[in-house]
Amino acid sequence: VRFDDESHRRGKGGKLQMQIKSYSDPADPSVKYAAGYGVKTANTMAYQYGYLEMRAKMSFIPGVWHSFWLQTLQPVAQDHFDYNERFGGCLTEVDVFEIHNTARERVTPNLHLWRWDNSIRYNYHIQTPDNYIGSRYYTFGDTSKLSEEYHIYGFLWTPQEMTMYIDNVPYISYDLTAALWNSGVENGLTEAAIHSPMDVIIGIGLSTPENVSWGNDSMWLDEDNFNGIDYFVDYVRLYQNRSVENTILLLG
Repeated sequence: VRFDDESHRRGKGGKLQMQIKSYSDPADPSVKYAAGYGVKTANTMAYQYGYLEMRAKMSFIPGVWHSFWLQTLQPVAQDHFDYNERFGGCLTEVDVFEIHNTARERVTPNLHLWRWDNSIRYNYHIQTPDNYIGSRYYTFGDTSKLSEEYHIYGFLWTPQEMTMYIDNVPYISYDLTAALWNSGVENGLTEAAIHSPMDVIIGIGLSTPENVSWGNDSMWLDEDNFNGIDYFVDYVRLYQNRSVENTILLLG
């Protein structure tokens, strides 16, 4: 269950603090956990091109589902663009990182294209580009205190590339001047939608069989030993170079 209160999400000491705790709901025995909502700029800010970075620390344990990602087709962008006209309703998702597996030391980036029609509720989906340079994952070295450490997670987006960074070091790059998916893009999906304003989302969650229908045994939370998780955000910053063609900042 999600709560919008200061016991699960709050600003303190200039930092955003989000938590998930064990929770018992007498009215619904299936509810085991309580969490704060994540944070998103869907109604306030969207941008195209620039360098986005977040300094944060979070729990690295099996079963967490932390994320830092971007998405098109949100309200603040739809006020300025007709996505059906420009991209046939194709939605882009950029995962700067997700953590949702048993690896205590790994974060995973990804790109997605979604075809979504709200009137009849069908979708097509493609993810994990074939063409990239670098490492498919980022694996931390010394993990003995990883859950207690702040790290900087960066995302560079230009007309030519999308590159992910950790602690100012690039580890994976997608060439936007070439086809990303060797298998081709079908069913109304278009790589052109990658060049469209996106909002920013910071997510916190858990991987359990109840809330991750597409998951597997390697992802699940160790419920018997769960003692709560944290996600602390020191800052999120966006840098843009106005000399880069088609750079956009939309404010709601």
